[in-house]
Amino acid sequence: MKYQYSIYGLKTESHLKLGVYPLSPFKGSPDVMIKKAKVRRPKDGMKRTVYKPYSVYNADLYFLDVMGIAKYLVKGENEVLLQKHPEANWQDVIAFLFDSIFTVILVKNDIFLFHASAVSFGKKSVMFCGAAGIGKSTLAASLAANKGAKIIEDDKCLVQFNKKSGKFQIKNQYPFIELWKPQLGLVKKIKGLVPASRIRENIQKFRINIQGHRPKRAINLDQIILLNMSNMEDRIDYTEIKGIQKVNVAKNYSHMHHVVPTLGKNKEHFMAISKIVQGIPVHSINKSRLTKLEDFIRYIEEEII
Repeated sequence: MKYQYSIYGLKTESHLKLGVYPLSPFKGSPDVMIKKAKVRRPKDGMKRTVYKPYSVYNADLYFLDVMGIAKYLVKGENEVLLQKHPEANWQDVIAFLFDSIFTVILVKNDIFLFHASAVSFGKKSVMFCGAAGIGKSTLAASLAANKGAKIIEDDKCLVQFNKKSGKFQIKNQYPFIELWKPQLGLVKKIKGLVPASRIRENIQKFRINIQGHRPKRAINLDQIILLNMSNMEDRIDYTEIKGIQKVNVAKNYSHMHHVVPTLGKNKEHFMAISKIVQGIPVHSINKSRLTKLEDFIRYIEEEII
């Protein structure tokens, strides 16, 4: 049996059911195929190829071996092969498929996601970009619980240009937000959320369905805020980034930006990000590693929002 999905605009056909991701039947040929198959590590010695202990990638392929979970191989622009390790469960296999493998497919198709969470206040939206663990999802949930925001997207954001309105917009693509157990108390304050389910079997992180809460239409993107953490003294700095520096900085906040050069997409990546940020204010918030997450979020809620 084959399952059909629309994943960030790509018609995707899969030989396995992709967990709780909503099915989206389509007509015509798929843009992407996901298949079960035997996967082997690519040979050594290929030119213009990055070799790491658990990954190998170049402009033609991307291999990833997640120990105890699965081996994945992206071939060209439209094919994903995967082989589950015997001791793994499919829930974990699918989690890594969405976390990194599909981002590679998107990059190969000139689609670049921001590593970000986004919320809306009416017809305006703010996108918070930052590395894993900095608090993007917690911030989005807190703004929804305490400031009446709508959660548009969690962790990976697709920003698209609307020719009719002449604006760049965000529309929900992945109808879930993922939170660690200590943050689940925020969920009770937000209308339209479905009770949580565990993302991976042995990790205390949970997936919450936001289909009944998210905005139904695309929302104009009005501000980009880059979240950073450093070893400075316990304080928070808030600055605006202007000119060409906006592009040079913001492109480092796209999801898995480190693979872009080796995949041969530097030019396309730069052009895509520059078009987005040239007309949108970009600010940077830098917090100390000593600053507590709750103080950081309170600062954003009270001083920025």
